[in-house]
Amino acid sequence: EAGLMPINNQTGADWYDSLSEPQQTLYDAIEEMCPEFEKLTTDECEEFMRELDDLGIENAEQFSDAYYSQYDGWHPEADFAEEFMIETGAVNEDNPIFFAIDWQQVWDHSLCYDFNTIEFDGTTYFFHNN
Repeated sequence: EAGLMPINNQTGADWYDSLSEPQQTLYDAIEEMCPEFEKLTTDECEEFMRELDDLGIENAEQFSDAYYSQYDGWHPEADFAEEFMIETGAVNEDNPIFFAIDWQQVWDHSLCYDFNTIEFDGTTYFFHNN
């Protein structure tokens, strides 16, 4: 684990100050790339950072390298797969078969091996599986 401190009813500032410098830098990187992160409680921030640690993301550089995007809604993996395939040029929206693609199948059979996810607070975060 990243060695996060127990909360013990600390305020947000006290909790942040209790983090090591690399943990503070990681927190800052998360907040910069995921602005909604600042609305989380200290317990939720700590839980999210532990989940990152479980993926091997322990510092700001690793987070910045691995973070790809985030989605909320009913089918985040399908939404991710569709956008990823369009962005990478693997599929063209003008192709007549575009509307027949099962994007969840694309995620399940192709992309899930290259990306890790964290489902947190109604949002799914996607990270390159380095």
